Amino acid sequence: MSLSLNEQANSRKSRLSKLREDRKLEKESTGDVQTQSILDQNTNGATPVNSTNEDIIHDTNNSSIRSRNFDLETRDAVSGIKNPPTLALSNNETVEVLASQIQRDILQGIRHKADEASSGQDEGSPLEKHESAYHSKDLKADLAYYFNKADTKTNQAINRILQTKYQNSIH
Repeated sequence: MSLSLNEQANSRKSRLSKLREDRKLEKESTGDVQTQSILDQNTNGATPVNSTNEDIIHDTNNSSIRSRNFDLETRDAVSGIKNPPTLALSNNETVEVLASQIQRDILQGIRHKADEASSGQDEGSPLEKHESAYHSKDLKADLAYYFNKADTKTNQAINRILQTKYQNSIH
């Protein structure tokens, strides 16, 4: 299914010419024919004979500029800033003062949420509910050996105490 190099080149050329024709039709529909004909002449390698600057310069009322930095309604370049700043500074405020006020408001909100969360908890609720599952699982796996050892020693101590109390109560 491989084509020879000549066939591949011919197919590319035909697709390219079809794209050029489609673009030319699109430009004609938008009214920008003159610039497209100049572009076609330049791509073919031919230079326009006896052309002047007036021929190349086209009417700006008929052309369409497509750009994200161009406003079609006002036909003017658009800067990146469209909207005014959201926080207006008064005469005695600086950016630092405003930033510290915003920081203070955020910290107060965090403190308020923390107070609500702590007051809503039961006094006897375990801390494990608030830990992430990964950290508590990892900690439990690390300490499992020591817990088992402590449990056996505790059980042995309880058994010894009960045994001595039972023996003392019999005698």
